[in-house]
Amino acid sequence: TMVSDFLWIRTVLLFADFAWDCQDREARWLVSMIRTMTVLDPSWRTLYMYGGNMLGVCNKVEEADAIFELGHQNLPEEYYFPFSLAMNAYQEHKDYEAAEQWMRIAVTKEGAPSWYRAAMAGVIDKKGQREASIRYLEDELQKELSPSVRDITEERLRLLRHELYTEMLQQQKNQLELELGYSVWDVDLLSIEYSDPWEEGWLISADGVIRSVEMERRQAKKTQNEERLRLKRSTP
Repeated sequence: TMVSDFLWIRTVLLFADFAWDCQDREARWLVSMIRTMTVLDPSWRTLYMYGGNMLGVCNKVEEADAIFELGHQNLPEEYYFPFSLAMNAYQEHKDYEAAEQWMRIAVTKEGAPSWYRAAMAGVIDKKGQREASIRYLEDELQKELSPSVRDITEERLRLLRHELYTEMLQQQKNQLELELGYSVWDVDLLSIEYSDPWEEGWLISADGVIRSVEMERRQAKKTQNEERLRLKRSTP
């Protein structure tokens, strides 16, 4: 409507002035304006999408959730609103159960980005169900996926399997060290039943942690980059 259009323009202009230092009084005004516009124009996608994000900037997460839920209620075919609710549940509320429920809704919507499915596995894993996350990715790989999404999904699966396998191998190493009475540095002394997800083999790193050869390479690169960054910062 013309009234909601006018209110939206005013809201956006004023929000631009206080966005970087949003005080409680301004945040409450923003909540009131957005709620009013949802009554005036309940089918306006932009209002829910940007309005919810603006409230998030002002640390009004619960109010943002209410706007996203209203968007989902009035525009149930949209994937953005359940995804936003999943991200708020995951990042802000640490409610991984709710995050999984909203992500399961988001991935079923027509037009939802294909990478949502890979993100879904991360939500399940964070909830403490790594095996379920692995099964989810294995099931996804049975479907028709674009090459880029398949690559992302396969890599996520390799990382999850690596986490699972290294935990079990580390437990085996710790138990063997208790029995022998000294530190074990030869990976061949372990009874390894799991193939390295990158098929390059396992090793025991200098820090005593079991890793795949590929993950050790990545760790070394990460350490090198961090050292370079520290040197750069310390150079006058």
